[in-house]
Amino acid sequence: MKTFIEIKETICKLFHVNTVDEADDIVLIESNDEGHNNSLIIKNDELKLAYDAYSAMKVEQLQLFSSSYFEVAVLIEWFPQRSGDDKWLEDDTNKIAYQLGNPSTEYCIMMMDYLNFETFPKNRVSRNAAFFLSRLRNRIGHVDVNFDLTSILSRVFRVQTLRIKSETGCPIASFRNYARAYEYLYMYKTRWSLVEVSELENILIDESGGIARSSEIDEPPRRIVNSEILEYYTVERRILSGAGDTVFEDIAA
Repeated sequence: MKTFIEIKETICKLFHVNTVDEADDIVLIESNDEGHNNSLIIKNDELKLAYDAYSAMKVEQLQLFSSSYFEVAVLIEWFPQRSGDDKWLEDDTNKIAYQLGNPSTEYCIMMMDYLNFETFPKNRVSRNAAFFLSRLRNRIGHVDVNFDLTSILSRVFRVQTLRIKSETGCPIASFRNYARAYEYLYMYKTRWSLVEVSELENILIDESGGIARSSEIDEPPRRIVNSEILEYYTVERRILSGAGDTVFEDIAA
């Protein structure tokens, strides 16, 4: 695992700014023009808190998890890039909550932990970082720049993740069952395929695209899904009819 200073160096490489010491903030844009605060700064203490939280969790095939939390990157045929409005779907019976949207800061740190600039010298996240800063510089003098750490990093990686929280805690196998249930429900309701990402290369290369349909579901899954059926449904991208009990089991079982 990369050290904290190595993560900071990775951020500096992504944004093409000078490297800083372990205790310093990372200044991405520094400007105070016409009364607008247009500085864009990654606060060192905020980044260190997120790094410590990430360090306390485990990673398997780009799945970030603890006894009460699970997050995995997903590729979706079409999904809008959003910030701050991703809602949690609550399953009050099983004390589980689901969220599909922008990655957490901890997940972004995990991706930077695995990022190898020698392997991906011209990766997509580097281009995203340059484009993000370029757009903000063009807005200087017009609006205030106000982005927190999560907003900054999520715009660089531009990937969606499925996040699951458990109030009571559960093993990783249960989290994976919950994830499959959500993925099936999402595809069933939206008609778009959704697949988990297990290799960082897929995040660095692939882009989502397409024509907008309904991209949200308004309830949490209630049943877990047979993994073979989920794989078939992902490939075929169609509603399964008449599958009966071979597809589902109660999620609380």
